[in-house]
Amino acid sequence: GQRFVNFSTREGLADNHVMALAADRRGGVWIGTEGGGVSHYDGRRFVNFTAKDGLFGESVYSVHQDSDGVLWFGTEHGVSRFDGKTFVNFGKETPLEEARVKVIRRDADGAIWFGTDAGAVRYDEKTFITRSTADGLAHNQVISSAAAPEGTVWFGTGGGGLSRFDGKRFSNFTQQDGLGGDWVFSLH
Repeated sequence: GQRFVNFSTREGLADNHVMALAADRRGGVWIGTEGGGVSHYDGRRFVNFTAKDGLFGESVYSVHQDSDGVLWFGTEHGVSRFDGKTFVNFGKETPLEEARVKVIRRDADGAIWFGTDAGAVRYDEKTFITRSTADGLAHNQVISSAAAPEGTVWFGTGGGGLSRFDGKRFSNFTQQDGLGGDWVFSLH
């Protein structure tokens, strides 16, 4: 049968506190850590990336590979975009400045959504738009998301339940509506 193989810093992982995992197109795994940056495991060895390499922080809370193969890393200072060679950082002078980015998702229109402790931030390669409780989001702490093919984006929040955004307005669902709880950690 199958067996589990455990990896730690002894085998080359950047840090033992793992915050995020994402498989890439080539069969490798990207591992976001708390304080050690991000590790890439190709099935044989680890390659680690930190702020010294251009990553925008040492704590990586989310990892996403978009349809173009570009990797996005949500950190404690904002977001790093990695094309395999170079990091481009988004944070300073954007709504992502000093935001803990817990989830990253591309919607049907090709825009990237970042779930932060200050709401959901949409980026269309030109502008950033923040959606928060002031706009109808159930709670500003966005910890999970999913994008439906028809354009709806769902946000799981830390304490406010679930929000559905149709591109114009939010519909919210809480424990009072029958949701199992108001902390929604994962959406797919």
